[in-house]
Amino acid sequence: HPGVGIDVLWEGERKEEGLEKKQSFIDLGCGNGLLVYLLTMEGHPGVGIDVRRRKIWDKFGPAVHLKEEAVVPSEAILYPHYDWLIGNHSDELTPWLPVMAGRSSYTTRYFSIPCCFHDFDGKYCRSDPSLSQYESYLQYTKTIGEEMGFVVCEDQLRIPSSKKVCQIGMRRTYPPSEEMIIDKKRTEFIQAHCHHSSSVDDKTSSCVGGVEQWAGKFNPRSSVEPVKNCTLVKKDIQEEIVHNLTSFLLKTRNVVQCDRGPWNVGGRITLKEAAKLIDPILLSQLKQEHGGLQTLFRNHHQVFVAREGYVQLRDWSRSEDDDMTSVSRKRPNSSQRHLLHKTTLCWFHTHHPQGCPRTECCYAHGLGDLATRPQFPTLLFV
Repeated sequence: HPGVGIDVLWEGERKEEGLEKKQSFIDLGCGNGLLVYLLTMEGHPGVGIDVRRRKIWDKFGPAVHLKEEAVVPSEAILYPHYDWLIGNHSDELTPWLPVMAGRSSYTTRYFSIPCCFHDFDGKYCRSDPSLSQYESYLQYTKTIGEEMGFVVCEDQLRIPSSKKVCQIGMRRTYPPSEEMIIDKKRTEFIQAHCHHSSSVDDKTSSCVGGVEQWAGKFNPRSSVEPVKNCTLVKKDIQEEIVHNLTSFLLKTRNVVQCDRGPWNVGGRITLKEAAKLIDPILLSQLKQEHGGLQTLFRNHHQVFVAREGYVQLRDWSRSEDDDMTSVSRKRPNSSQRHLLHKTTLCWFHTHHPQGCPRTECCYAHGLGDLATRPQFPTLLFV
């Protein structure tokens, strides 16, 4: 976990600088608050801030300080009384972290794990095609830190993520007496890299609610997390799409022998062909609900297999094609899978012309075969 790396870093800093007091921190975009919890338990005074409150926050207790508020980069959002600013996958605040650290105080440091590709007021676009988007973004965020007056060091964390490079700004490249000169350069750099020009004196900053923002077009995330899994699409619409696609796939005769006799597996088509089979209005409704066709296929994993640009019916005649993928994604304990046996109706038993190919199926064949779904305990940390 990043908290382990940060704690080791800060322990080394205390030994090198001869500090006795543990470092204080602000975690911007703290998410579930776990990093704040871990650092607080290690004795570091700090606060986590996120635009959206999480239910898990209540489980940490009053000793862990977490605040729900939007952070808009401006003169009002500075943290001179804290030693470190932390951005652990802080999304749109990632490029702003070195700016806020640089302007908070001369002694403020920052720790950042760049993730999603955000610029100061929009999406980041790479300028060097020879680099991957991630490599290019790491170069860019390091440049931001350097332009803000930091010596930026990079390290790779041992965390289960493809984006595990952290950037650390501990020391300045200038003496305190040059703060005003450096801050003017900061402003020039931000103006040069903002995508949207402001109508106020050709400057990037603008005033909102009497507070001068450093980028007039900066928009923090919404406090309401959008649903992106098609679950808000009406059930009858989903059923109509599934029916149209399965009917077309079953027109192809691909008969195999199974426990119950001959069974038609059907054909396979490209995702582009599948999209053409769906009424444009229905397809539009899928996209409006922050989902799409592949999300629908994942939600109906019992029925479809979508991979490598193709979609087909799941071949339940194969003994190795056992479906508990949704369980393993949601529950880390594989020993619990058997508890979900027969708790969902078998789609093939009801809708396939030859029914379900299995005599022993992990799904229920009719309401009389349906078991009650158990309630799993909530996991605090995953």
